[in-house]
Amino acid sequence: LHSNHSRNKRESKRRRPKLGLPTMATEVIPKEVRVRAVVERDLEGLRILHRPILQAVWFTTDHGHSNTDTKTTSELSFQTERYSSAIESWPQTGRHILAQVEGDAILVYQAFKPSIGKYAVRNQCFEGCKDYKPHRMTWIKTNFLWMMYRSGWASKTNQEMILGIWLKRKFFHKVLLHAKSTHKSAKSRNNKNQKLKMSGKLQTLGQPCRFQWDPDHLPNGESHVYRRALQIGLKGDLSVAYASRDTKISPILRILDVTPFVREQKYVLNKLKKHSRAQPHNSDLRVARERVYTDLPKELAEKIGVNSFPT
Repeated sequence: LHSNHSRNKRESKRRRPKLGLPTMATEVIPKEVRVRAVVERDLEGLRILHRPILQAVWFTTDHGHSNTDTKTTSELSFQTERYSSAIESWPQTGRHILAQVEGDAILVYQAFKPSIGKYAVRNQCFEGCKDYKPHRMTWIKTNFLWMMYRSGWASKTNQEMILGIWLKRKFFHKVLLHAKSTHKSAKSRNNKNQKLKMSGKLQTLGQPCRFQWDPDHLPNGESHVYRRALQIGLKGDLSVAYASRDTKISPILRILDVTPFVREQKYVLNKLKKHSRAQPHNSDLRVARERVYTDLPKELAEKIGVNSFPT
């Protein structure tokens, strides 16, 4: 009798289902990420939700506190805050660069297919990835919500991974210096061969890169009527340098996988759409902590047409 009881107990353990992580989560989430299971009760009953928590990669700033000291590469993180708090700090009209900045670094975003995204996070560069073409124009955004609009919150084909890429600010300025607007206007035509005074010297600039001002976007994908966001296209030598694995050449300080955070917030949005169609967001939604960037040289700010000038 005792033997049968022990055998039944062992068989019961073998048959018992295990609450493991979804395959997708184990493939995407890096080692430093701890994943916890959150139990929630919805209208359909009790269910298990695997929620990725990037404790070692990002931290929250609900009260507006931020460490603005220059940080080492390993300390460059991804800061988030409640959307309801963020909109209180953002201008509602004009052309502005909304960005997350830490010392001499600025955070930009790109969306990639998993083969490129995983390679970049693992190697902290793009060079060597068979699916990445360094000579093609590659577009970067400082605006988190614009990236979410473009990628469908990491749901569009070949945009399933969202990377947060910390760049040297000097390189960010250099790209804009060598960029021209994609929008044709009388002013841009007149300024085609304009010489800008930078660092006390007159320079005639080659402009292989591009920049453009597009409507900013709300979390639910709707266009912001009055505010514009900046997109920057890298090409030529600057694009090659951007992809380089040589730390003496590369402007990249750190590459973070923020996809788990994006998916978590997409779940929040979907839940709100289901239960409250009239309100596309609420205090539960979190976004990247971004502020108006005003550290561009005055001549460069005038060139790109930004409305936030250095103070």
